[in-house]
Amino acid sequence: MSLCKTSSPFLASLVLCVLVAGVFHAQVAQAGPPIQEMKASTVWVECIDGAGTGFVTGDGWYVITNWHVVMGAGGGGNADVLLSPSDRYLSRIVWHSQEPDLAILKLERRIPRPSVTFATDEFVEDADMVYAMGFPGAAEDIVNVESDFEVKITEGIISAKVTANEGTDMYQTTAALNPGNSGGPLYNEYGQVIGINVAKSLVIVVTFEEDMHGNMIEV
Repeated sequence: MSLCKTSSPFLASLVLCVLVAGVFHAQVAQAGPPIQEMKASTVWVECIDGAGTGFVTGDGWYVITNWHVVMGAGGGGNADVLLSPSDRYLSRIVWHSQEPDLAILKLERRIPRPSVTFATDEFVEDADMVYAMGFPGAAEDIVNVESDFEVKITEGIISAKVTANEGTDMYQTTAALNPGNSGGPLYNEYGQVIGINVAKSLVIVVTFEEDMHGNMIEV
């Protein structure tokens, strides 16, 4: 199994700015980021010919990842969310977009992991501390080694907010990113997701919210 080809061999230290309506939580002073909870919300995502990272949302019923990670399954196809080599959760792709490189997976059964919270772009500043989480081994055809299912963490800062020619809002970060991090979360120092690690340099800002039934929808 190999990760779907991308336009860059590495993630170029760029993350997609994801603004999520209605789920912003005020930043509260604390001793440090809730690392264990952040790791618990970060999951391995796999389909027939790709693997990468995602994160839990929608009260444990949804996972967000990059479209290129699961595109081998096709729109409406199935992908697995793994907590370990033997602990798999089947999901269905309920929304995807090539530009931006995003997909929403609906799990067949609720995953016992905490849902992430989000911070909007207005609360992100240059030099803010950030933490990228994911599974570098997902890009190396390694799926049966327990240690490779341990979430890897790299830290850095927001070095710039950049805008692509098409008006795409992105962050540039000094946190080291690897291909297996694709689809994984970029957290701020409060444990809130501020972006999604991407393999393409040109993506657009997307807003998600929960409808009255708890389903993740694009707005």
